[in-house]
Amino acid sequence: MRVKKHMVLLAALAATAAVAAGLVPSPATSAHAAASPVEHIVIIDQENHSFDNVLGDLCARVAAGTFVRDGLNQACDGVRTGKIHTGATINLPPADDIVPEIPHSVQSHDTSIDNGAMDGFDLLKHCGAADNYACYQQYSTGQSPNLTTFAKEFGVADRFFEFRWFSSWMSHTTMVSLDMDGFQGNIPKTTQSQTTGRGWGCDSFLDAKWSATGKAPWSQQPACIPDQAGNGPYRTSPVSYVPSLMDRMQAAGVSWKIFGSGGPSGGGAYGWTICPTFWSCLGHADQKANFKNAANFIKSAQDHTLPQVSIVTPLGKNSQHNTTSWTQGDNWLGKLIDAITSNGYWDTTSVFITYDDCGCFYDHVAPAASGLGIRLPFVVMGPYAKAGFTDSHTTTWANMAAYVESTFNVPNINAQDSGAYDFANAFDYAQTPLPPPATVTTPIPAAATRFLAAHPYFCETAQEGGRASAVPCAKTTIGNRGQRLWSPTLEPRRSGHG
Repeated sequence: MRVKKHMVLLAALAATAAVAAGLVPSPATSAHAAASPVEHIVIIDQENHSFDNVLGDLCARVAAGTFVRDGLNQACDGVRTGKIHTGATINLPPADDIVPEIPHSVQSHDTSIDNGAMDGFDLLKHCGAADNYACYQQYSTGQSPNLTTFAKEFGVADRFFEFRWFSSWMSHTTMVSLDMDGFQGNIPKTTQSQTTGRGWGCDSFLDAKWSATGKAPWSQQPACIPDQAGNGPYRTSPVSYVPSLMDRMQAAGVSWKIFGSGGPSGGGAYGWTICPTFWSCLGHADQKANFKNAANFIKSAQDHTLPQVSIVTPLGKNSQHNTTSWTQGDNWLGKLIDAITSNGYWDTTSVFITYDDCGCFYDHVAPAASGLGIRLPFVVMGPYAKAGFTDSHTTTWANMAAYVESTFNVPNINAQDSGAYDFANAFDYAQTPLPPPATVTTPIPAAATRFLAAHPYFCETAQEGGRASAVPCAKTTIGNRGQRLWSPTLEPRRSGHG
């Protein structure tokens, strides 16, 4: 049995960090609503990477003086080495362009975090010495030309943590609800229904572990958050309605859209798209109308119809998810920013780029408060973002919601975002507006190109959210009763969709 470490330290940090994280209401206020020139907010949520995995090299180089950020040129907290469970320190191996397939379940978080020691990642499947410590690999600044430019020229938040421990389904749920609503957090996969569905939410007809207390013992309940009338779950459910950011924006008259996988061709990407988990979104025409395909973000920018708030979740091929191309995802980020800058939106837009969960790649920073998950990459962009700034407030999705709320006078979702810090320090609305960044399109490395050609499909999986496949996605047997759940045949990566 491994010795449990850092317990006293974590307990001492928890109380003060909880306020900064928005876990406890604070008296902090913001001038955004009165003074902000921001008319559009774009939140880009990529898949499955930790801070050190993505920005650790950049931050370590800034600290060493070998990389200079613009403006303030502030340091950020990143490393190029990591601890394994034996206590040894290893260099973080160079990352492959095809993201390795490794676990990122609730249990994987527990093992990796090791009560704050952050030394258990090599105990995950495919992450030991025999697999070149796949969980410890790190992207260089040269492998992420667009994201590196964004982090260099604008702001970085180096204390942005997962809201809780979970896989992709619950990370996207809590992104807008700030509440797990009693669910454990792993991907839904059992079912009592004979009806077929897709994704993980109300139209999946899947079940997930749930309890009234959010702790064991668990029961299997429909993976669906009902509307206020209790509608949505495919069978009777004890799960209660909780409000979402979409509900609050809708009531406040703030325009919004979720750009993800709006139809069956999305496969695993459909599960990331937030709306299907909430019957107040999927089951109500006024909100469902705002649920669009990811490619529609670019078209909406071109048509000058972007809403005040856009949430962008990627199609599988662009997601940087395990078994996809990192470079292709970086190119996708460049295309999204290009759509903003080339269509007249830059001067009035704030952009936030982050990742839904750890993936589960190494990070050296212990969660700053009890219950928080692993640290995630977070970049703050826009003409009024401070150049070369590092925001080291402890933050989560609650603080991202607070920025939306303070900018557009939207009521808070719950106690998590009530009075929470809203990234106010990362912006200066009185500064001379920063120019838009230059973006590039990078050729995908040859080995990755061969892999993608041999695995042209991105298919749903029962646990971690999806993987590349050499054959079209087909119906799969999931669950303890052997039901066959529908999984669509997807467009191949080479089709150009999305």
